[in-house]
Order: sequence, then structure tokens, then C-alpha cells
Amino acid sequence: MTGKMTYRVLQIVFGSLLVAGVLEAQQGAPVNKAATSAIRPDSTIQEIMVMMVIPTSKVVFEAVSTETVQGKEVQKEPKTDAEWAAVKENALKMVEASKLMAMDGRHVARNMNAKGKDGELGPKQIEALLAKHRPEWNKFAREFGEVANNAVKAAEKKDKDGVFGAAGDLDTACENCHQTFWYPEQK
Repeated sequence: MTGKMTYRVLQIVFGSLLVAGVLEAQQGAPVNKAATSAIRPDSTIQEIMVMMVIPTSKVVFEAVSTETVQGKEVQKEPKTDAEWAAVKENALKMVEASKLMAMDGRHVARNMNAKGKDGELGPKQIEALLAKHRPEWNKFAREFGEVANNAVKAAEKKDKDGVFGAAGDLDTACENCHQTFWYPEQK
């Protein structure tokens, strides 16, 4: 088989398995708990923040903003369908990141012995707080995801005020969590 044919066959097989699994789930077939319990998180919370949350939030925060260009304030907002799609896609990544961060068994960092920087707690201290206050952590993650979803909806409507408001709410959601788990002494 050629490379293209092999790839197409794999797509068909994978798609068939996916459809079969969905149909079984819809028909009330028992879920294989052994298969789902084998799923373990690989990335740490720090890695999710660096890979997903920081770059995507930057796009949403800057989508509707004011910047100074050659001494003049210029309003920045998405104008094209592609620019609006970029805001939506980045907000969707934050929605998914919120779910990943709330996943049980995920560690804060790879190096649990690292020291905190500039008034932040170290990973060991953060993870201890997280274990002690898991419901609050999950609430913060859920709220972050809900606010990111508001940015998705605003981008779909091409609502610059909605994106701007969601960006402010995202900042608040982030700070609420950080002040509780990352730098609680800096309130």
C-alpha cells in the first residue's frame, strides 16, 4: 500500500472504532472502567500553564486593547474572520486547559523540590495546598473554563465588548487561583 492509502485505511478504522464506541455509550453499554482508569496525566500544571494558558490568554487579552503606536493610542480589535477565529480558537484552548488542570493525579511541576520565585510558593507547598483544598482548586479551574467559554461565545458573535469583558474576567479568575495557591501571602 502507498503511504496515502495506509493513512486513509487508518482513518477509516479509527473512525469506525470511534463511532462504535459512541454508539455503545449511547445504547447504555457498560463503560470499561479499567480502560478509563488507565488514563494518567503526563503534563504538569506548570507545563499546561506555559504551553496552553499563557500563550492563548495573551491572544485573548490583546485582541481588544489599546496600544501606543508612534506616540498615538490605537484601538486594537479583530477585523477579519481569520482574526476572530484566532480569538475563538485560543479561548477554546483555555477551556480545554481548565479541564486538564483539574484532572486528578496531575502534579504541579516536574521538579517538586524547586524553590518558589518572587514570593511564590514552591511546587511542594502548592501541591500540599492543592491536596488540602481540592474542591476549591476544581472550582477555580471550572470558573476559569466558564470565563474562557464566554470569550469563545463573544468571538463567535464578533462582539469586541464581550471579548474585552471576558479578558478582564479571565484576569480575575487567574488571580483568584494564584492568590490562593501560588502566592497566598501577597493578598
